[in-house]
Amino acid sequence: MLEIDYEDLSTDFLKTINNKMLKIRFNRESFYFKLSIKKESDKLVVHSNGAVNWEKNTPPVQMRSSWGRDINAHCLFIDDKTIHESKINTGWGAGRKERFFLEDYSTISMKIQSLLGVNDEDVLYWGSSAGGFMSIILASMHKSSSAVVNNPQTLLKNHYSSKVNKMYEAVFPGLSSEEIENKYPERISVVSAMKQYGNIPKIYYFQNNKYEFDLENHYYAFIDEVNKQCINDKDFLYVLYNDSDLGHAPLPKDQTLQYLEIVLNLKQL
Repeated sequence: MLEIDYEDLSTDFLKTINNKMLKIRFNRESFYFKLSIKKESDKLVVHSNGAVNWEKNTPPVQMRSSWGRDINAHCLFIDDKTIHESKINTGWGAGRKERFFLEDYSTISMKIQSLLGVNDEDVLYWGSSAGGFMSIILASMHKSSSAVVNNPQTLLKNHYSSKVNKMYEAVFPGLSSEEIENKYPERISVVSAMKQYGNIPKIYYFQNNKYEFDLENHYYAFIDEVNKQCINDKDFLYVLYNDSDLGHAPLPKDQTLQYLEIVLNLKQL
């Protein structure tokens, strides 16, 4: 594993770390990434994790990092450090009570983007499930960027309480669910994050129409919250598909890569 301080990141250094685990020290904290560099590309896809199975993987984990070779763009794979100490399966980038890790990931990702010579409008955040939640928030922190998400969580208070409560207990000890949701809304709701960071990103939202839980608790809840908050949704594209067998699982790799390639080559919706 290669290690470096955030301040020492450089274009020359990035060229030496292709497909290797990278530990970046930033503001007295260490974060883990993998970077797949394409010499001729001027685009970047940032990938976020969904739930991690501790029986199969020990963090740091960068899910789907092998996909880097199949995507015609630089790819940055993020490990969610939220789960490291608590050993929960899903952290949604929440970090610690006093520190929102998605803000750290955003700062680091944007510096890597700049060093690679990629323009803001050519940065795409991608993820499914919890990774989709993180991708929308990361895009909300990054003006002119886009997010492609598949069956994402959008409002954690609507999600399975057994899973969310484990994160609440690990990240916000001593606070009730109501206190957490009132005090840290940008970590609970993607729409609240858009309001918090003052940016409405382009979103390509893929949702399985045959998975009722996601449809009711996240897809329709997202649309309702967008309308209530008077969010301008002209740059949101919703794609509903029907697959009873897949359920909450994301679209197969070949379809996902096809959609990513299409979006990477679009300049506008």
